[in-house]
Amino acid sequence: MKCRLYTDGACSGNPGPGAWACVLVRGGKVVNSEWGALPHTTNNVAELTALLCGLKALIEDEREVVVVTDSQNMIGWISLGWKRKDPKISALAAEIDKVIAEKSLMISFEHVKGHSGDRFNEMANQKRIAMEVSAMHIFQTADSTIVDNILTDIQSGDVLKVRTPGAITPIANEERNMQAFRAEEETYNSLADRVSFVNDVLSGQQLPSSTPATNAALANTNSKSVFKLKRQNFTIFLREFFNLFVIPQVIKEITPEHVIRFTGDVQDLQKIDDAHTNIIINNAIIEHVSNGGDVPTEDEIAQIKQEAMSEMKKLGGERFVSFVKDFYGDAEFEFDILIDEEQEPIATLAQNTFQLLTSVAQNPQLLENPVTKALIYDWAQKVGINPVKLEIAEAKGNQNPQQLQQISQLTNNVTPQNGQLQTRPQ
Repeated sequence: MKCRLYTDGACSGNPGPGAWACVLVRGGKVVNSEWGALPHTTNNVAELTALLCGLKALIEDEREVVVVTDSQNMIGWISLGWKRKDPKISALAAEIDKVIAEKSLMISFEHVKGHSGDRFNEMANQKRIAMEVSAMHIFQTADSTIVDNILTDIQSGDVLKVRTPGAITPIANEERNMQAFRAEEETYNSLADRVSFVNDVLSGQQLPSSTPATNAALANTNSKSVFKLKRQNFTIFLREFFNLFVIPQVIKEITPEHVIRFTGDVQDLQKIDDAHTNIIINNAIIEHVSNGGDVPTEDEIAQIKQEAMSEMKKLGGERFVSFVKDFYGDAEFEFDILIDEEQEPIATLAQNTFQLLTSVAQNPQLLENPVTKALIYDWAQKVGINPVKLEIAEAKGNQNPQQLQQISQLTNNVTPQNGQLQTRPQ
């Protein structure tokens, strides 16, 4: 289950007294938080301590973790292979690696600037500061003869002589605001429930046994609808960005003569193979006729096609196609993306496909009339059926008759003279 771990750590003086804190968020809800003080530490040690304690606190099903931190050094040591020269850093990083391996964690990092407005990161930072202050021992006195810092300026066993009885008194600086942090975390948890109405489903918690089946199904539907809306909004942004900026730039850069490598499934590669095979067949016919020969028979054409297809099958799962200069000069492109799932309702698409099949089967003449054919293709596109696939299928079905007709026209209009084709006037 995926979760986000916000970590922070620092000290005063570097080295000096410090603290660390981490906040674990799952499904938009704070599920755990840890913090602690370090009497003498460095900023980097405090940051790594926060990460280590956060990873140790993960439960068994929390395997995919996004660590949100403002420490570039921590990201480098844990995920980028930076050298760990400091012994303390090396020991902490090794322990973190061990926890990641033992729990089979998939760790990724997200770097944020310190105090960037991310509230979860700010809460971790505030808890860290609170523990850092509470770890200090601060005293007050009105006696000017007392040393400035009794923790560093005196040794164990020293006796302080003061002019005023009770002149040295400690300042109460223990942390008294953790309850406020917990209250704020509960507020975020409540908001997460209100946004989706289904926090139990989103966080992977077990629904109460008394929950009706209809309520559970409704909760599951609501959880999908909330995040499907987010995906759709992001998809709309991607479509506009690619259509307005990326595609025009790509066309501009590929205007010169170039070669494109195509990879895809069998159907995609088959389209390229069919187009290339038709070019080979047409070139063979033209060459045969221009040399004074007869038009190849249907069996000879089938033999040429079979040989061409066999050669292309040897290329495996990729094709290399050469394009001439300005090939895309009059082409129009449109980018689409399907991560939002809004265009792939399987049940609806199956029903629409069956309706189209029934209509064409009952009245095949619909595809022979140009007007009704255009209307059918337009309707097919609107219900989610790609009309290009229909065109390709129809072309395959009529390939041989059309090819023979084109060959007949070619022999009537073309005669070989001195090895070159001459076109007869109509």
